[in-house]
Amino acid sequence: MDKLERLVILSVGRNNIDTLDGLERLRFLKDLRSLNLAENPIARDTTKPLRLYLATLLPQLKYYEYILIRPTERDAGKEKFQRELIDILEHERIEIIERTNAAKERDDEIRLSKSFVEHLNSHQLFESLFHGDPEGVALLSIGTEAVDLKKEQVSVQFIQ
Repeated sequence: MDKLERLVILSVGRNNIDTLDGLERLRFLKDLRSLNLAENPIARDTTKPLRLYLATLLPQLKYYEYILIRPTERDAGKEKFQRELIDILEHERIEIIERTNAAKERDDEIRLSKSFVEHLNSHQLFESLFHGDPEGVALLSIGTEAVDLKKEQVSVQFIQ
């Protein structure tokens, strides 16, 4: 769901949501401004005031159950759910790092795939440097040192 980055209003009232687990994923919805979880089991749990929890968890959220979230509610939520918020922020930080690394790997993969030349994935490129090159052939005729150097280059490329 966190891929719906441009989502502004989310109404999932009258469902069977009975746990806070997973609500932290809504933090990735940076444009989310209005959320409705009314008439879910979690909304009826008086030991965890959901309105205060969400006011703390989702700083970008302006309305809960279509009612404006007041600054006093955010402050009360921060006080009540401080430990939970610290844990959530730490997990979020780690996930952002993982996402950044995964995106970099995808970008590198795309960039490298664009530079791939078919049939040159082994020592063919090095050998092609000598093919049809009279100076390259002359270099190889110098003696065993040049041939050994050529073989060494081929084996190094083959290992890589």
